[in-house]
Amino acid sequence: MVVTALLGVDLGGTLIKAVVASPTGQVHHRLMERSDVESGPEATLARVIDLARRMGAQYPFEAVGLGICGPVDHAAGLLVESPILPGWSDVPVAAAIKDQLHTPVCLENDAACAMLGEWWLGAGERKDVVAGLTLGTGIGGGLVLNGRIFRGATGLAAEFGHISLAADPPCPCGGNGCLNVLASVTATIARYKELGGAEIGGFEELLRRSLSDDALAVEALMASVAYITRAVRSLVNVLDPDVFVMAGGMAQWGDTLATLVQQGLLASTFSGLDRTPVRVARLGMFSGALGAVHLASTSLRR
Repeated sequence: MVVTALLGVDLGGTLIKAVVASPTGQVHHRLMERSDVESGPEATLARVIDLARRMGAQYPFEAVGLGICGPVDHAAGLLVESPILPGWSDVPVAAAIKDQLHTPVCLENDAACAMLGEWWLGAGERKDVVAGLTLGTGIGGGLVLNGRIFRGATGLAAEFGHISLAADPPCPCGGNGCLNVLASVTATIARYKELGGAEIGGFEELLRRSLSDDALAVEALMASVAYITRAVRSLVNVLDPDVFVMAGGMAQWGDTLATLVQQGLLASTFSGLDRTPVRVARLGMFSGALGAVHLASTSLRR
C-alpha cells in the first residue's frame, strides 16, 4: 500500500488541531477549531469526525492518528480517563472515529504525540532522547527514545504534568500539588485573577499585559515559570535528555520562556558544558497533530 496522505488530530481541552500531511511531513492542509469538550464525548467526537470529513474532501487521507489529553489504552483504543475532560471515562475513541471514517485509527496521548512531532520535524532534531512538557489547558509530558514514544509497562509513562511539587492544591488525577494545577495556562490565569488582576480572555492577553508593565501579570507568569523550572530540573536529573522541549499554548511565549527555564536549570543542577538545552516547540500549535501523522504512518508500515 502506497500511502500519500494521513490525517493527524490533536484533541485538547480547548482546541482541536488537525493536519493532513504526507508520510514525510509535507503539510497539505491544517485547521484549528474549538473542541468544546464540556458538551461530552459524543458531541466532541462528532466535531472531530466532521472536521476530518471536511479536510478529507479536499485532501483524501488513508489513516488517522489521534492524540488526546489523558491516559490511553492503546490496544483497545480507549481514552481511560482525563483530568481535563470531565466525564470522559473508558471512551472508545478509536472505534467511534473508525466506524464513521472507515479508515485505520491510531490513538495516543496528546503530549506524547507532541514530543514525537517535535522529535520528527521540530526542536527535537531526531535526537536519541527527547523529553518535554505540553503547557496548555493542563500539563502533559512525553518521552521519545530513538524515535519511539516510551509508554512504560502499562502505557502510562511520562505523565510529567503530575509531578508533585507542593502539598496543595488537589489535582483531578487524585494527587496534590501537581505541576498540572500549579503552572498550566489555566492555573496561571487563575493565579492572575487571585492576585487581583482583571478579567482576561486567554494566555495571549496575559502575555500582552505582562509586556505592558502589568505587575500582576508578570508575578503570575513568573510563579508558573518557577514551578516549571523545578519540574524540568527533576526530569533532567533523572533522564539526562539530549533536548527538553516545551510545547502547547504557553510556548507562545517563545524564547523568553526557554531562556528563563534554561537559566533556572543551569543555576540549580550539576554543571557541564553539554547540559540539556531547553527549547520551545518549533511546530507551534501543531506539534501534536504532526506527531499523530507520524504515529499513523509508522503504524501502517508495521
